[in-house]
Amino acid sequence: MVSKGIEIIGQLEQGLATMPECRGYWVAYSGGGDSTALLHAMAHLRPAGKPLRAVHVNHGLQPEAQDWEKHCASVCRALSIPLEVRSADLAAERDTGPEGTARRARYRVLKHVVSDQEVLLTAHTREDQAETVLLQLLRGAGPAGLSAMPVCAPFGAGWHGRPLLRCPRDSVVAFLQAEQASWIEDPSNRDRHFDRNLLRHDVLPLVRRRWPAVDSILARVARHQAEASHLLADVAAADLLTVAGDGAQTLSCESLRVLSLARQKNLLRLWLRRRGLSIPNEAQLERVLNEVVASHGHGTSTVIWGECLVRCYRDQLYADTRPPAHDSSVRQVWNPRDPLNLAHGQLRAVAVRGRGLDAGVCRSSEMSIGFRQGGERLKPAGRQGTHCLKKLFQEKGIPPWERDRVPLVFVAGELAAVAGLWVGDGYLAEADTEGLELVWQPRPASQDDA
Repeated sequence: MVSKGIEIIGQLEQGLATMPECRGYWVAYSGGGDSTALLHAMAHLRPAGKPLRAVHVNHGLQPEAQDWEKHCASVCRALSIPLEVRSADLAAERDTGPEGTARRARYRVLKHVVSDQEVLLTAHTREDQAETVLLQLLRGAGPAGLSAMPVCAPFGAGWHGRPLLRCPRDSVVAFLQAEQASWIEDPSNRDRHFDRNLLRHDVLPLVRRRWPAVDSILARVARHQAEASHLLADVAAADLLTVAGDGAQTLSCESLRVLSLARQKNLLRLWLRRRGLSIPNEAQLERVLNEVVASHGHGTSTVIWGECLVRCYRDQLYADTRPPAHDSSVRQVWNPRDPLNLAHGQLRAVAVRGRGLDAGVCRSSEMSIGFRQGGERLKPAGRQGTHCLKKLFQEKGIPPWERDRVPLVFVAGELAAVAGLWVGDGYLAEADTEGLELVWQPRPASQDDA
């Protein structure tokens, strides 16, 4: 057992050697056996010149949560490792159950702990990897999901490392015994209502009796699937160069339709991931292809899952989070000296010369902000005749769903400008006179992957 205990130190050194050069480590310390072993092992190694700290996330889910927090503080004091304690906001998460909710809340907290060039270390073992592969398989995952957990991946401003991912759990237990360490047993870890616990305590022990090497085999499956996933990502990245749309964040549906169905799906997953959006399930992805991409820009279909939506305009594919709500019927007075913060964006006026709204006219009359109600007309400076805003928006290629969210600027009750787009005739600053350039910054819905 002693040799098995020593094994964890060697595995830890090997795991750390595969990770990017960093300027410090955080150990995610729950107080449980695995994270206690990782904390003690890191205390032995203490990489030179790299601060070692621990972080404990209190979920508040168990009556003993405060006692666990005190236990973690006591252990860290004994090991001379600084500890930071954070609380998880479970109410901010929306998931299918308490297991996923707690995990997402925990990782949201941990992302804000890790700074640039720092690595967060978690104590996932070879058995954890096997459980993850099986869970993903039972959920019908593809290569990305079956890749399970990588040894190291970008995380917040830094990295998330799992240096014990090839280490068997019995080595962890042997190390804890050799260290005479104390740890917490969370009763929820034996609750078979949670999928992972059912696999851990009932399913995998039965499988191991018939196939003793199943953990190593499933770890090999994960590595093979990771290679396949990287290859698919390379194909999608190459396809993205040929399918990029007219806008910075759009895809050309016409070019997308040229690809095989498998490559369309593969590309859409990469595109959505790069946009920071959640990946749709198979049925939702089929709807995007059949109802939106195949519409040739003539349909008005929108496919929505969670907080994400995909739609098409002029055969260009758009994807985003659901925009913040706003009341387009509201009209409010605005002093351009101050930024105007709205639920769905910020409007500000930047002092310039020879362009923008005539600052003198604005100072002498009341300015107000409103939004399209329908039927508004404007004579843009430098153009002949007045035009309805709908036609002007169409000329600019602005999608219909964005048009009633762009601020309209009124001077003495008359439409004078559309923020960031046009200034009306008679309101444009002349050469060498003071002007106000209107800068409109839409506010997207908040995104933060856990």
